[in-house]
Amino acid sequence: DKVQLTEVVPEGPAEKAGLKGGDTVTAFGDKPVKTYVELVDLIRTKKADEKVKITVQRESKPVELEVTLAARPAGAGTDPSRPFGSGLG
Repeated sequence: DKVQLTEVVPEGPAEKAGLKGGDTVTAFGDKPVKTYVELVDLIRTKKADEKVKITVQRESKPVELEVTLAARPAGAGTDPSRPFGSGLG
């Protein structure tokens, strides 16, 4: 399993941090991420406006980015194709 971004919401926190469609999330903070469920569980431990380091694989290279989490919109985080609907946009 892996968490690969299919798209990033324009002007959302993920895009502002530099995340791109096609990136594969490998770590959230200091915790490795292997599944969508792990990522959502980690996001839920954080608060809006908190800054978190995210590591992604991009074109077979690791990239570290800092994301400022946003408040989760109603109903976000329920669509498995949109892992960053859960607070990262």
